[in-house]
Amino acid sequence: MYLVILSIGCHSDKNTIVDERPNVLFIAVDDLRPELGVYGNSIVKSPNIDRLAREGTLFTQHYVQVPTCGASRYSLMTGMRPSKKKHISNQAFYTEMANKKEQEKPESFVHQFRKSGYNTVGIGKLSHSVDGLVYGYNEAPSKIKEMPHSWGQIHF
Repeated sequence: MYLVILSIGCHSDKNTIVDERPNVLFIAVDDLRPELGVYGNSIVKSPNIDRLAREGTLFTQHYVQVPTCGASRYSLMTGMRPSKKKHISNQAFYTEMANKKEQEKPESFVHQFRKSGYNTVGIGKLSHSVDGLVYGYNEAPSKIKEMPHSWGQIHF
C-alpha cells in the first residue's frame, strides 16, 4: 500500500503581506478502499485521518478512467481522459512528461499550483515510481523526473 500526501501551501516572511489563498492538502492512498472510520468502518481506528476528512472534503465516489494504476494516477493528476494508447500504460508519466521542457499548459494540477506561486511538496508515490524518477522494475533509478515541473520538493 502507498500513501501519498501532497502539501501545497503559501508562505511569506515577516516583510511581506500574508497570503489569503487556502493551503491545499491532497492525500491519495493506493489500495486502501474505504476502510477508515470516517467511511463507517468500526474496526479500523483512524481518528486523525477521520478528523481531517470531516474538516475537509471527503470523496465518497471515485471512478478510475483506466484499469491500470499508473495510467489512472496520470489521469487524476492531469484531469484528462485517456485519448491515446500511451495514456493507458503505466508509462504515461514518462512518455508524456519526463524530459519535456516546461510548457505554458501545466503538466498537472500540481504544476498549476506551483505556477501560481504555491510551494508544492510531494511525499510518497503519485506518479509511477515512489521517488518520482524514471526506471523499470529491475533497473536502478535514473536522474529523469517523471513530473519535472510539478514539485518544488519531493520526499519519499
